[in-house]
Amino acid sequence: MDKIARAAKIKEAARLFRQNNPNLYGKHIKVVEVGPRDGLQNEKQIISLTDKTNLINRLSRTGLLTVEVGSFVSPKWVPQMASSKELYQQIEKLPGKSFPCLVPNSKGMETAVEIGVQEIAIFASAT
Repeated sequence: MDKIARAAKIKEAARLFRQNNPNLYGKHIKVVEVGPRDGLQNEKQIISLTDKTNLINRLSRTGLLTVEVGSFVSPKWVPQMASSKELYQQIEKLPGKSFPCLVPNSKGMETAVEIGVQEIAIFASAT
């Protein structure tokens, strides 16, 4: 199943879940497509900036409201994310859509602010 079909299935599953469980978790479920970041970051062969841009633009046209673009991490540790800054600047930012970037540290946050990222994702661990 390609990523576009997968995104459409996830959106439909969320709609059905809300419809069938209106009081379980409240009235809002946020579905975030993380494939362009989480799905691609472990790929051995570097995916071109053009291909990543096309993927995100296509995903954002499926009806998904939120597509996580990339991560501002050291390219030494996650080479696939080296183009996240350029990627965020190139994608089509459609009205009503959200394009967060993962920001794991203060340097990543500085980059996000510098290029105008409107929403960030963070991760935390309780150990």
